[in-house]
Amino acid sequence: MKIPKQILESWKIQREFGDVKLISEYTGISRTTVANALNNGRMNENTFEAISNFYTNKRKEEKELIKKTLQ
Repeated sequence: MKIPKQILESWKIQREFGDVKLISEYTGISRTTVANALNNGRMNENTFEAISNFYTNKRKEEKELIKKTLQ
């Protein structure tokens, strides 16, 4: 499946060194598959769900950290 450009751009903005490795370790999807998916925007549904969940959770953790810092 081809991922909408808006979603892919959102992931690219959030992407940091080591994310591919973390996604791979937590999901069991190979690093090559994750890297290719993030680079070209084509992936199967399982890979999409894994990457989407990773970046959703990452955003939540960052928001919680900001709240704690500002208190």
